Amino acid sequence: MSTNSRAVQFGIDYRDPHGALAHIKPADIQSFQDGKSFVGEYIGGAAGQDKAALTAADASALGAQGLSIVSIYENRPSGQPGMSDTDPSGKYTSAWVDYFQPGQGTTDAQNAISGANSAGQLTGAIYFAIDLNPAKSTDPATGKDRISEETALDQIDEYFQEISAYFNSYNQQNGTSYQIGVYGAGDVLATIVADPLVNAGGTQAFTWLAAPISWPGYDTFTAWDIKQYDNDQFRLDGRNVDLDQTSGGAFGQWGIAPQTVSDFPCGDDSSPSPG
Repeated sequence: MSTNSRAVQFGIDYRDPHGALAHIKPADIQSFQDGKSFVGEYIGGAAGQDKAALTAADASALGAQGLSIVSIYENRPSGQPGMSDTDPSGKYTSAWVDYFQPGQGTTDAQNAISGANSAGQLTGAIYFAIDLNPAKSTDPATGKDRISEETALDQIDEYFQEISAYFNSYNQQNGTSYQIGVYGAGDVLATIVADPLVNAGGTQAFTWLAAPISWPGYDTFTAWDIKQYDNDQFRLDGRNVDLDQTSGGAFGQWGIAPQTVSDFPCGDDSSPSPG
């Protein structure tokens, strides 16, 4: 994707189990830290979202403040980590290894588009959150990795190939233009963008680099469209939020297009590390 520092955008992402705007006010997002232009919000269709899922009314309220939206899909079935390497209590688990099985990408693609429709999203990207370290799959019983990073990346790539196939079929049949996004470790992003089979309408996936600097590829993957440069260190309206910036090009946003931002302080690799 192209970059242009004059068009860098700044935003936040967060998850509130009580509702996207249950506590955080759109006007406060817009003015947070000298101004924000976009917000990452979780959409419905995914298990474990419940009230946290963005609604059409939420999207309208955000748009009224001139904020564009970045949609996030993360499936976390009850009592399971799903697409994450932490369980519901926040403890590490390697159970994510069992998630990326044949057919899961198709199911998640279908549910993600359903969630996007419910939120009023008719265009833009849906970012599938691969919220895990692909190089770590430690079995607590043996202390050894269950699979290699290479195998993990292959499974995740096949998962996105299924998503791509479903998105392309859906867009063709319904006249829509949903795009694919991937949030995760640099090595995950590099794998997905290198695969020509992962695209929507010929456009490769948008990429969102996760903040944990210990995850593989954080320093080497530089072609990100969004970078999470601070993780869970700031609070807004009583809720912890992550800080994000764009590379300067399109990033799959939808809703109200944000104005160009050039005078905000830009996060970089020296930003505080995530907690």
